[in-house]
Amino acid sequence: MNTRPPTKLTTVALTAIIAVLLAAPTAVWAAHQFTDVPNSHTFHNAIDWMKTNNITVGCNPPSNTQYCPDDNVTRGQMAAFMKRLAENQVVDAGTLQGVEVGDLANTVYTTSVASWDIAGVADFLPVLTLSLRGGDWLIMAKAWHFNTGSTDGWADCRLVSPNAEDNTWVDVAAADNNDQAAASFLLVDAFEDTSTIELQCRDGGHSVQIRDAVITAFKLHGSFEQ
Repeated sequence: MNTRPPTKLTTVALTAIIAVLLAAPTAVWAAHQFTDVPNSHTFHNAIDWMKTNNITVGCNPPSNTQYCPDDNVTRGQMAAFMKRLAENQVVDAGTLQGVEVGDLANTVYTTSVASWDIAGVADFLPVLTLSLRGGDWLIMAKAWHFNTGSTDGWADCRLVSPNAEDNTWVDVAAADNNDQAAASFLLVDAFEDTSTIELQCRDGGHSVQIRDAVITAFKLHGSFEQ
């Protein structure tokens, strides 16, 4: 029986084989889906997402083993990306944080009026009203004060909600010669039952008109009906 120790050449060969075997899995993992996009690449995860969702197929057909991450994108290639993105429905534009478009539309309410003459109205008059179901609401309103007279005029407007103080108003002043100015309101309110929101205004004198008044209410996230 020959018990001779391995020669130097044999030792070197074995060492090389072991090195290759150990390196092989690492090399495959680093390349991931494209050989030119290692794990260490800045955009590895994004490019991997593009490949997984079939938005890109590669840049060296027919094998398509590379992505060419440093190349420029032509308008034709961009069109291909967009087409695959839409056809594969990778991004669902019909939902927002799990809320369907139809549900979202039902949670936004608005009302408006083009013109309302309040000349001579000394007490607050409802220019706009909006009925809302119970819930948590973000309410916005705006009213333009338009002065058609030859003397400077003004108006007071306020947004009245179930839990908002009705003694808080915004004074709007507009100069003569068809000048206009706006009063804007923003509040958050919550109420259990159906309630009415009102945008109220009163005349400060001199040919006052309210124009392009609007109330818009958004039901806050977490209050959607189940």
